[in-house]
Amino acid sequence: MIERVIRAAKAVGAKNFVIVTGYRADDIKHHLGNGSKLGVSISYAHNQNWEKAENGVSVLAAEHLLKGKTFLLLMADHLVSEGIVARVAAASLSEAACALGVDFRPKNVDLDDATKVEVQNGKITGIGKGLSRYDGVDTGVFKATSALFEALRTAVKQGDSTLSGGIRVLTQKEGVAAVDVTNSLWCDLDTPADWRRAQRLLLSSLKKPTDGPVSRLFNRPLSTRITSLLVRLPLTPNGLTLISFLLSLVSAAFFACWGRLGSLLGGITAQVASVLDGCDGEVARLKYMETEYGGWMDAVLDRYGDAAIFAAIAANIQTIAPHPTALPLAFAAAVGSILNAYTAIKHDSLFRSRMRFRFGRDVRMFLVMVAGVIAFFVPSSLLLFLAFIAILTNTVNIVRLIRHAYHSRTSPQ
Repeated sequence: MIERVIRAAKAVGAKNFVIVTGYRADDIKHHLGNGSKLGVSISYAHNQNWEKAENGVSVLAAEHLLKGKTFLLLMADHLVSEGIVARVAAASLSEAACALGVDFRPKNVDLDDATKVEVQNGKITGIGKGLSRYDGVDTGVFKATSALFEALRTAVKQGDSTLSGGIRVLTQKEGVAAVDVTNSLWCDLDTPADWRRAQRLLLSSLKKPTDGPVSRLFNRPLSTRITSLLVRLPLTPNGLTLISFLLSLVSAAFFACWGRLGSLLGGITAQVASVLDGCDGEVARLKYMETEYGGWMDAVLDRYGDAAIFAAIAANIQTIAPHPTALPLAFAAAVGSILNAYTAIKHDSLFRSRMRFRFGRDVRMFLVMVAGVIAFFVPSSLLLFLAFIAILTNTVNIVRLIRHAYHSRTSPQ
C-alpha cells in the first residue's frame, strides 16, 4: 500500500520522501530501502512512542528533515489517486499555512470513523471525527509548511496529539485551505472490508472514456477480473501485450488451416485475445508501469493482429468456398481497420464528450467471433462478413474525416 502512495506522489513530480516509521520499522526499511527501486529518494524518521501517541506525534518526528520546507503529507494507509495529489500539490499557500484535500460528497467512506471538516469561503473552520455538522471529509492529503509543526506542538500541550488537533490550531491562526477533490478516487484502509472495497474501486477505475460498447458491457468486466489475478504475478504489461498478439496469430492460424472448425475456434480465440488486450493497460495503470513505448507497441501489434486475422479469413474462404472477391475484401477490411485505429486518435480527442457509440477494435473482434461461430454452420457467411467490415470501417473513417473537417471550419482559430 505504501508503494502505491509513493508512486502516486512520484507521478505528480515528488522525488524526495520522508517515511515516519513505528510498527515493524525495520521491515519497512528493508522493503523500501533508499527508494532507488521506485526511482525516488527515501529518508526515514521514527516515532519512538508509536504505540501510545497519535499521528500528530509521527508528523513531529519528521520535523528535523522538513523544517523550513513546504511539503506534501500523505497517509500510508490511504488509497489516493494521482488526481487528488496533483490538486493538493497545486494549491496556493499564500493565504494559508496548510491545504487539505476535501471530499464534499464522500461515497466510499465509513462516516462514523471519517474525519469530518467544516468549510467556509474555501477555508477549513472545523475538523474532527465527532463533528455533527460538516461539509466534507478529510482525505488525508495535505500540503503544509513548517507552521504545521508549531501547531502540532501547541495541540500536544493542550492534550491532543492527533494531526487533526494541529490542523485545528492552524484554523485559528494562519488558516487551512480546503481543496475540492470531490469525485476523485480515494479510500481509508483500516479493516479487511476497507481493503476489499479499495480493490473494487481500483478495478472500477480502470474503465476508459473511450471504451466501446463491447468493452463496456463485456470485455472490461472480464478483463478486470483477469487483471485482479495477473497483477499478483511477475508479468509486465508489455509481456501481456505479446501474449495477446500471439493469441491473435493463433486465431489467424485456426481460420487459415482448419476450415469450418477453424472458423469457430478462430472466432472464439480472437475474442479471447481482445479481452486480454485490455489487461496489459490495466496492469500498467495498477502497477504505475505505463510508458509511451508500451502504448505504441500495443497499438502496432494490434494492427498486425488485425491484418493477420483478416488475411486468414480470406484463406479460409478460398479453402471452403472460393470467391474472387475474398482477397480484395480482406485487404479493404484490413486497411479500414488499421485506419480506423489511426483516425480514432484525433477523433477521440475532439469528440469524446459527445460520443454515444465508438466503433473500435472491441467491436471488430466481437464481430469476428460472431462471424466465426456463424461460419461454422454457414461457411459462405464469412465473405459477407468481410464485405460488411470493409464497408463499415471505411465508412466510419470517412465520417470521421468529414466531422473533423467541419469542426476545423467552425472552431475558432
